[in-house]
Amino acid sequence: MIQKPNFGPKRLNPQQAKTAVFDYKKPEELKRFITERGSILSR
Repeated sequence: MIQKPNFGPKRLNPQQAKTAVFDYKKPEELKRFITERGSILSR
């Protein structure tokens, strides 16, 4: 079973980022995920 990753900068690694895309199918959740991931990567 796929674990849902925490959406904090501390916990989000590339492996979790990949599974999160499949985990969150709702547009709102996916949009939020992309936004948070983008802010992490831009640091």
